[in-house]
Amino acid sequence: MIKRVVHILVLMVVLASAGGVSAEEATVAYEKAVQAYEQGEYEESYIHLKNALREDPNLLSARLLLAQVHFNAGDIYSAEKESAEALLLGADVNLVLPVYGQSLLLQEKVADLLALERVADSFTTDSQFEWALLKGQAHLLQREPELARKEFERAATILPDNVRGNNTIAAIYMNSGMIDDARALVEKSLVLEPENAKTWQLRGELAFKEQNYDSALEYFLKGIALAPDDIRIQRSLAQVYMQLGDREKTRQYLDLILEQSPEDPAATLITAILLIGDGDTELGDSMLSNLSSKLSQFDDGERQTDDSMMFIRASAEYIQRNDQSAIALLNAYLLKNKSDLAATRLLADLYLRNNDVKRATELLSSREAEVATDPGLSVQLLSLYIHTGNLYKAEELLTTLKQNGAGDNPYVVMLEAEILRINGQAEAALSLLDAQDLGTREPLGYGLLRGVLQLELGLNEDAQRTVARLQETFPDNVRVNNFAAVTWLTEGNLQQAEAAIVRSLQLDPSDLDARFNRAMLYKKRGEMEQSRKILKGIIEDVPSNTKALLLIARIAYLEGNMTRR
Repeated sequence: MIKRVVHILVLMVVLASAGGVSAEEATVAYEKAVQAYEQGEYEESYIHLKNALREDPNLLSARLLLAQVHFNAGDIYSAEKESAEALLLGADVNLVLPVYGQSLLLQEKVADLLALERVADSFTTDSQFEWALLKGQAHLLQREPELARKEFERAATILPDNVRGNNTIAAIYMNSGMIDDARALVEKSLVLEPENAKTWQLRGELAFKEQNYDSALEYFLKGIALAPDDIRIQRSLAQVYMQLGDREKTRQYLDLILEQSPEDPAATLITAILLIGDGDTELGDSMLSNLSSKLSQFDDGERQTDDSMMFIRASAEYIQRNDQSAIALLNAYLLKNKSDLAATRLLADLYLRNNDVKRATELLSSREAEVATDPGLSVQLLSLYIHTGNLYKAEELLTTLKQNGAGDNPYVVMLEAEILRINGQAEAALSLLDAQDLGTREPLGYGLLRGVLQLELGLNEDAQRTVARLQETFPDNVRVNNFAAVTWLTEGNLQQAEAAIVRSLQLDPSDLDARFNRAMLYKKRGEMEQSRKILKGIIEDVPSNTKALLLIARIAYLEGNMTRR
């Protein structure tokens, strides 16, 4: 499909290139862009396209190819912009639809997408098929599954005996959680064409989604026997062998992938993970550091049938801490893969890494049915409910976790104790923690919560013993040193409090709790101006920091009283 579009665009520019030096230079730059694109040199193609459009902003063919390049790189916003520009310049909607429609869909711009209905009478057969798929996915976004199903069924009638068409719809069904429908289409494709490698790959992906890795392996091996050089099936085999713990076979298929595509993102990512796991962190980190900027796009441009590459790119951006790019990619990926818990976990972690507790909570709570099947995500959601003060939902989820047999999980016990503490039952919370014999398995948060409860109950000597034990076990942990500072400030031991604060700030000079503790230390020493200066700095960084706002108000009140006297 992409190669056919590129050749059409070349013809368009040849027919239109009869106007002046700038037009000639634009044509030359565009032809270089096409050549680079077909050779897989996508960054070079991008540069030539920008040069062509600088010489001739109305060069329609360059605008269309640039939209495709942006789309393949995951920049759906720029892809939409360039596609819209191409339409304004009079582009054939059949050339624009695949990229423009998917770009709108990934941004959930459903109204803008459905507005294309007004030109649907000019669609070719292939575009009618594409349009039915786009409308079906739009209806899924609008929570209209029956309308979506009608569009998918209409797509199937447009190309009823076309295996590629059936496989495309099957992939959409699978990514939308409509597993039975996907399986039916895959079986139909196998009847129509038993030797189709893509169909066997899809059958393997269905088995993989159901965690039936042995069957997935069997189907992927049938696919690779039919198409030994199919890089997507090689990726699937590397993935399933990795899941089965067969590192030798995983490496074998990674080598095959890298022979064909030395900078293949999937193979690079998995190879780097294996290297790091084997202790070769320097080489693994080096591979990861180059991955994000060198990701190749999908083999044939049929992005809707292979979302795994978007997830791989998001994973690489996540590892490299390019957080905003990773967040955008994961949100786009999850639009079509709502039940993918690995992607959900990554996105939640990204939100929390950027202190966006609200969006992390919304993400997990909107998928609570799926999250409930994953102990780690369930505990994370429980923690977020507590953090945001939603005790009703927290207690409801805690009950579910206990019913599912997770009541003895140390983190669940810790969060149950936190709920008791918030409800004013500090003694019951401490008793719950002390009733557990975790030994060396005791999580850090468990010990910190025990210390906080001991302080609240006036068990200061017990709290000091807890602090000493935590500092011995976690000497370089900021949270431990912050808690030690609070303990000694409560005791009035300002010298030891200062030592703990200094250590926290050495570990992380920007830590808000450590900075607040230093402000509290200055206040206790009567050095109000120094305390105020630190608090103002905290409020500038985080205007909603309640502790800092209250303490600065308290200092102002105290100084006002002193002035009146």
